[in-house]
Order: sequence, then structure tokens, then C-alpha cells
Amino acid sequence: MPEILNKILTCTYSELFRRSKDDIEAKYRAYAKKVHPDVNKNPKAEEAFRRLTELKDEALKALADGSWHEKGVISFKLDNGSTLRIRYKYHRVLDICEYYISKTRLIYIFDGAYKKFYENFRHIFASWKCSDVKMKKEIFDVVIPQDIHYYTSGDKYIISIQKTEDVYPLRALIDNYWHGKVPGRHLAWITSRLMQNITFINHEGYTVNGIDIDNCFVSCKYHAISIYGGWWFATKEGEPMIGTTSGIYAVIPPKVKADKVSNYLTDIESVKLMLRSLDTDCPKAMTDFYMSGSSENPIEEWEKWDEALKAAYGERKFIKLEPKENEIYPKEE
Repeated sequence: MPEILNKILTCTYSELFRRSKDDIEAKYRAYAKKVHPDVNKNPKAEEAFRRLTELKDEALKALADGSWHEKGVISFKLDNGSTLRIRYKYHRVLDICEYYISKTRLIYIFDGAYKKFYENFRHIFASWKCSDVKMKKEIFDVVIPQDIHYYTSGDKYIISIQKTEDVYPLRALIDNYWHGKVPGRHLAWITSRLMQNITFINHEGYTVNGIDIDNCFVSCKYHAISIYGGWWFATKEGEPMIGTTSGIYAVIPPKVKADKVSNYLTDIESVKLMLRSLDTDCPKAMTDFYMSGSSENPIEEWEKWDEALKAAYGERKFIKLEPKENEIYPKEE
């Protein structure tokens, strides 16, 4: 009997009940017969019975409004009457939103207080048409979110992005696969891809204002970096900024900070901040690049990086990266 009391006192509603009204009511009656203080004289019985009732009420409410949460699963009853449900591998809370990622989908969730950022994300990708056919095939379709869907659920605003199975969060790769220390040769290609991305984004006339470790996603198979997050801060180059993260704000060039106008330098400085903040064994030439002042012209900055890469490792080599999913998404205890 003490085991039942402890279970009720420590579990969540989805651990006690299945997603069914009949199951909730049947199990509630069964447990109530065992833990009600009129029949159970254990000192914890009264508290357990009160908690059992709370769990039943939580379960019935979640069942009714479509917000049933269970370990590894999140669902929302959408305003259009359907239900969005994702079995996720990884979850992270960011500055103004949170995200859940599965094998093939990435979901960002904004509370009502941050609706303007959700709407800005929608605006950016509703209006952006890649100006170069070759760039679209080689860069745009990899770097930029493509298959995007938007949903609302009460005061929640949801962005759903389709992805391929080999794409993982850069944060999870660094923390769980490399255990916090990025091998220099891998950091080299990560830097190259990010520099390429920034040059392309600037060529298209945009500034992201939100490139950091949590908004970058890695294709291990192709050594590609997709920037899926942070676009809620993006504007056209030269337009007023609508926001950024506190970390990026700290490295924004003084003129940009004073004018509060989007500028390519914000993206390059935020990327350098991210890269120099990582624990790595990369050669000094790379470290010097991360610490260097940035050129006004992205092409000049790319040329600086190219020289640093040659000084660091000489001829380019493709270094395989073949992590297993359970090495990037360890099971929760």
C-alpha cells in the first residue's frame, strides 16, 4: 500500500491515466478505494487522496482541451478544431519561445506576449523570394526553413518546420555527442558553413539578428548548417530592428546599437561570439579569426576566414560525422 501512495504523490496525470475518459474515471475509482483516508490509515493517505483528485481533474481538462502531455509527447488542440501532436526527441526553452524536435519536424511555440515575433517570422517567409536560381538550389533550400506551417491554439502561436532525419540541433550535438568540446576540424566546417550562410543572407538583403547556438541545426551527413530559428528578429538590411537576444545585444557594434537599424555586422559578430565561446582544440589561426574585428563587406570577411582556415589546416578535407541518434538525444532518466 505505501507504494501506491508514493506513486500517486510523485507521478503526473499522464503517468497514472491513459488518454481516455473511461480509463481516467475507472482508475480514479480503483485508486480511491485504496487510498481514501476512511479506509487507509497511513498518515499520507489524506494527501494522496487529495492529489489523486487533482490528477483526475488535470487529466480530464487536458483531454477536453487537447493539451494532453505525456513523457516524450506534446499535443495541442488547435483553433481550427484539429489536434497537433508530436512525439519529440529534444526540447529546449529559448528567450522568447520554446521548441520541440522529432525525427522529421521542429515545432516552435510562442506565448501571446510574443505574438509580434511569430508574426514577423511569418512576414519574412511570406515575402522572401530567392533572387538567384543557383543560390536557391545550393544554399537557400538548405539554409532557410522551407516547408513551414502555422497554427494557433488559444494564446499559443505555433510554427511547424519539416526537416530531414539527419538534421539535429547544434546545441544537442555539442552537449551530448562531443560532450562540450568541439573538435577543431569539425569546428572548421561549421564555421565555413556559417560564413557562407551569412554571405548568402546578406546578398538577399536580410539580417537575422538572432544567430546563436540554439537557432542552428546541423545535417551531419552533408555538413550543412540550417538556420531555422532566430528569424523572428529578422528584418531587411537597413530597416529598424525589432529585437535580439541579450547575448547578441552585448556584441552589437556601437553604431548599430545606437541606430537600432539591422546591419550585417550583427550577424557576423553574433556568429563569432558563438564560435569563440565554444570549448575546442582548434589552431590559433582560427581563434584569432573569431577574436578579430569584422569587415564591413561580407566577401572580405569570407576571404579573411579562408586565409585563417588555410593557416590552420591547409588543404580542406571532409571529416565524417556519423553520430547515432541516441548519442545526440540521450534518454531521460
